[in-house]
Amino acid sequence: MILLLLTVKWLYEGETVDEGNKDIETQSQSVCSATVTFPSSYLKKPKYDELFKCEVTDGYSTEEKLFTFSPQSSAVIGQFSSVTVRDGGDVTLSCENLFDDQDECDSPDWTFRRSTYTAKLVKHGQISEEAKSKSDRLSVTENCSLVIEKVTVEDVGRYDCRQFDESGRQQGPDSVVHLSVVTMTGRKDYDKVTLSCSVSTHDWCRHTVKWLYEGETVDEGNKDIETQSQSVCSATVTFPSSYLKKPKYDELFKCEVTDGYSKEVKLFTFSPQSSAVIGQFSSVTVRDGGDVTLSCENLFDDQDECDSPDWTFRRSTNRAELVKHGQISEEAKSKSDRLSVTENCSLAIEKVTVEDVGRYDCQQFDESGRQQGPDSVVFLSVVTMTEHQDDDEVTLNCSVSTYEQCKHTVKWLYEGETVDKYIKSMMILPSDCSDIVTFTTSHYIYKSKNSESFRCKVTDNNSGNVQQFTFSTSASGQETGWLRVVIVTVGLLVLIISVVAVNTWKRTEGNKTQMDENNVLSGDDDDAVICSSVKAPSSCV
Repeated sequence: MILLLLTVKWLYEGETVDEGNKDIETQSQSVCSATVTFPSSYLKKPKYDELFKCEVTDGYSTEEKLFTFSPQSSAVIGQFSSVTVRDGGDVTLSCENLFDDQDECDSPDWTFRRSTYTAKLVKHGQISEEAKSKSDRLSVTENCSLVIEKVTVEDVGRYDCRQFDESGRQQGPDSVVHLSVVTMTGRKDYDKVTLSCSVSTHDWCRHTVKWLYEGETVDEGNKDIETQSQSVCSATVTFPSSYLKKPKYDELFKCEVTDGYSKEVKLFTFSPQSSAVIGQFSSVTVRDGGDVTLSCENLFDDQDECDSPDWTFRRSTNRAELVKHGQISEEAKSKSDRLSVTENCSLAIEKVTVEDVGRYDCQQFDESGRQQGPDSVVFLSVVTMTEHQDDDEVTLNCSVSTYEQCKHTVKWLYEGETVDKYIKSMMILPSDCSDIVTFTTSHYIYKSKNSESFRCKVTDNNSGNVQQFTFSTSASGQETGWLRVVIVTVGLLVLIISVVAVNTWKRTEGNKTQMDENNVLSGDDDDAVICSSVKAPSSCV
């Protein structure tokens, strides 16, 4: 076994690195190898390929040899950079270390990588067949840079530029660009607005994201503005919707993104027009059997007639298109006679039922089918009131059916006050979305009740909207009315059966002898008993 006695170290301009060069650092050094790191700006220094030399000393002969590092004669050195751009924007990715004699861009290839997916975008300076899906957004400049228009998160990844000579052998180093994309979204939820800013990256995120308000970090002197969450690659802020009415609102909030690689800081202004759709959320509560109009907010300013919006209905796993380009859709056949679209694109629903409870989305599109402006989302809730009488007890029930978890408060009122003020001996079963009260029919409030006595007070805890619905047995007492119909029907049926039985019995008895008839008339009158039971006056003479 021969023991190698070699010593390796790097020299910069003839001197050992780390000696008077704060920017140059030896990363590792062992008997037979050495690694040095320095800023990439050194690559632009005159005669860069003569600055660094590797000194190797033979331990046997003590001979020293110097080897000059040159990208042309050494293994390929890669040029790495990172670029961050806003979704929807354009970006130019540079192909570094071009040949000095590169007259026209006819030699480089651009390759795209994301996860396990790889695609050749450019082949010898021309857009490749593999780039068909995005070829209309790609182009190559004279200096071989790759231009991408209308960037999306699907463009996030690693882009490699390589150059080749006529024999197909790679020339010069790789140029690698990591493309990251910033997306901003906003949502209006009742009296608050939530903005989110996030960065999608090729590998693990090295960016820092935070929201600024008028150039200052949010939460600093702004009690109304609150940071909901903040992580390495995303930040969310919430503020009152009244801020939407401030002058130049779309210039107040900016997302500050710091690239962990290059330390470059970029500011992206939030604008509802250029950002992802900001949804308008509202809730409407209506009485069953009533009519309601759901508004489509944020219409185009140049909306002359309602021929562009779609209305979609959602409940649980059920989804149906109600309106297509301003016209009632085929999917809405079962309720088409109750639906209509107004001039301002609102959706009108007549004779509302609990089956109409759900989420209604209004979306607008341009001629190409691309959505324009924000969604308008309305949550429809329905109030039902019933009365049930059982002997000497009466039960009133007021409940609200909602699309998702109930956020309503329900209370029964009598003459404007909660019913427990008037009835101490009754049973009250309140819950978040219903109120049930039971009392005796002998109580004075039942005997004196009229159409204005009882009201159901419903409070929407999200919007703070309070509504009162007047109780009416004609509109809501369906359960009591149905019971009365059943009782009357059963009574008539019993009467008919009894009368038929009496007539049949009388015809049978008519065939008996006169003596039998006299005995019947002079004895206990069974016929009179039956007549009394069924109360048929015509048979009780």
